[in-house]
Amino acid sequence: MKNFISSLDAYNNLQKNVLMGSKIPHRVSIPVLRYEDGVLVLASFIFFFNKKNLDNKNIERPKKWVTLNLIDGEIMTRFDCSEKDFSSQRFGKLYDIAFNKGDVFDKNYYLNLFEILDDIRKEFIESNVFNNEKYSVYLEMLLDTIPECYQIFYKELSS
Repeated sequence: MKNFISSLDAYNNLQKNVLMGSKIPHRVSIPVLRYEDGVLVLASFIFFFNKKNLDNKNIERPKKWVTLNLIDGEIMTRFDCSEKDFSSQRFGKLYDIAFNKGDVFDKNYYLNLFEILDDIRKEFIESNVFNNEKYSVYLEMLLDTIPECYQIFYKELSS
């Protein structure tokens, strides 16, 4: 498949380039799939934090989000949530990111997660068919790794 980049490579590139070199402490969400203006794209949100947030295990909601080309993983559009929001959640609230899951999510778990996303993307690119069943498995696996109160952002970005 010409110009196809793996989801893991697209995610790694996104983490390096999303803020165009800015050193502001932030995290980039693992990508989800989203229809934006009728086109299926990869999408991730960005949230910012400081030491106090980490110490208290509370962070604000995402403030930016991006779309990436489904094939080559290149950033297509950057959005500021104050201008175009993907979420119905309000600003100014702190979300508890304490994570009490007994499961340990190792490197292989994440590699498998990204492989499932690759399979979904390839199937769509080749046949224009979106595999809802496989995507539900992907989303469920992804959400298992996310603190419960922050899952809403992945669900809303994925809609």
